[in-house]
Amino acid sequence: MSATLETPLPNLRNRHGQGALWHARTGQLYWVDTAGHTVHALEPATGRTRTALVGEPVGTVVPTRRAEVLVARHRDLAFLDFAHGRLTPFPVEPPLPADQRFNDGKCDADGRLWVGSMNEEGSPGDGCLWCLDATLRAEVRRTGLTAPAGIAWSPDGLTLFHVDSIARRVEALAFSPGDGALGPPRTLREFAVADGTPAGAATDAEGHLWIALRDGWRVVRIDSTTGATLAEIPLPVQRPTACAFGGAALDTLYITSARDGLTYAELDRQPLAGTLFATKPGATGIPAHEFAV
Repeated sequence: MSATLETPLPNLRNRHGQGALWHARTGQLYWVDTAGHTVHALEPATGRTRTALVGEPVGTVVPTRRAEVLVARHRDLAFLDFAHGRLTPFPVEPPLPADQRFNDGKCDADGRLWVGSMNEEGSPGDGCLWCLDATLRAEVRRTGLTAPAGIAWSPDGLTLFHVDSIARRVEALAFSPGDGALGPPRTLREFAVADGTPAGAATDAEGHLWIALRDGWRVVRIDSTTGATLAEIPLPVQRPTACAFGGAALDTLYITSARDGLTYAELDRQPLAGTLFATKPGATGIPAHEFAV
């Protein structure tokens, strides 16, 4: 499995890009620049890119069944209308602990938003996984995490894959589509320090996981049963952060990256740090879901 990298937006440098997600209904790729306080939308068919400032760090963006997208900002949720650059506060404020912030998140097939929260200092065990449903009820579904990041489901929707970045662990949990109940976690893979830090994740049509390795210079494909590495995509940047399958055939893998925290010397060696990459990895993805409001 080989892939040729492209840089569709070579002049757009994110400080910390993440949260990549393809919205099939509108033919757009969404992602955020957490440190840049921005949300981006790319329409590959036209090359059009839209950027909206949201006023504070932002963890993730998901499409909704309306015209707006839903963003998880530092400590709250809001609807974003790209057409007018307007933010509307979410009707209910999740009871986020005072020392935590939102991180990565995605929606399941029933339109529930699953989003992680973490301590500002990355304190072990302080992170949580929240579930927000169409009734606007928010509740904690997992505790004892550190930096909840990549969230993905198996093609049949019966397994939730979840990354705890600082713990360098990827877990698989039985998932009940009806009520969103989670089974006990099974460690699928623990990455060594030398591998880099696992971050954003995507599932392909065969059910295997693609994971961006921050400080690992690559994205890896791992077996969803054994955790073994099946393929690697080397990158010219140190800090890939997330990946998502997109395009009309869901055969393009988009990869976000970060430049925050790199020294001037490191940036000189990797001038594309912070770029959005695209590649054809020889696999296809599964559609992402909208928030059910």
